[in-house]
Amino acid sequence: MKTVPSSRMKSAVGNLLAVVAFAWSLAATADPVVRYVHFTALGAQEQQAVLKLVDTEINKAYLGAKGCKWVKYLVDAKTLEMGSVSLWDSRADLDAFLKSDAYKGTPDKLKPYMKGALSSVVYDVYEPKK
Repeated sequence: MKTVPSSRMKSAVGNLLAVVAFAWSLAATADPVVRYVHFTALGAQEQQAVLKLVDTEINKAYLGAKGCKWVKYLVDAKTLEMGSVSLWDSRADLDAFLKSDAYKGTPDKLKPYMKGALSSVVYDVYEPKK
């Protein structure tokens, strides 16, 4: 069963993407991308367990990856929706991270805490012309 982000989550992601586009326009790099991940936790305890994984493992893996500029985590205690938005120097850097030993087991670690499937989308970052 595919879950749809709440309007609040969509708004937050939209705002983050706008900030990314603006911030990235200030720095010159080639072909940056943003990855948005979304899923729904089974319950409040499972959501807390995911946050513990973020604190102890997942965040370190992202920030240690070549090309990861930053990652932010999204949490809605009311709807149990969760996710992340990460900014990468390039699609190649992101792809290498997703195939890395540091990331490979992450979806399986999250699966017991999720209702339905994890969804992920990658967007090119648009840089407005000056």
